[in-house]
Amino acid sequence: MKIEFAKPENSKCISEMVKSAAEELRGVDFNEEGWNLFVESNTAEKFEGIISNPEFLVFCCFENEKVIGLISLQNLSKVVQLFVHPMARKRGIATKLWNFAKEYSLKNGSSGQYWLRSSSIALPVYKKFGFVPEGERRVFNGISFQVMWFKNK
Repeated sequence: MKIEFAKPENSKCISEMVKSAAEELRGVDFNEEGWNLFVESNTAEKFEGIISNPEFLVFCCFENEKVIGLISLQNLSKVVQLFVHPMARKRGIATKLWNFAKEYSLKNGSSGQYWLRSSSIALPVYKKFGFVPEGERRVFNGISFQVMWFKNK
């Protein structure tokens, strides 16, 4: 297992992995409008643009040359996405991705404050990392989420 920067040629695999990892949220955190928006914003073409955008850090976890996990940060402060393929869960991959991204961003100018919009199933994972919920769950464009904050000590 290795973690490294995503490359444009990984975009198709990333897109497929993210959709597979999020499928269980359909009908839970996504209504049909939200799911369609999510799928539309996670195409291989969208990932190519994100990977080449200097505002974003995108790291993939690879195993046997396959993408099994992904974390992306925007402006060294917003965790945009953290997904692990369903068949690779319960192995500490999300923790490894978070620690890798956090360490990299801190070395490159992050203030140590991060925020995100968590799905319902990811809440315990983010709480384990030290994120704290802010306010009530929200719904925007058919997507339900919980805003959470992390302050590095």
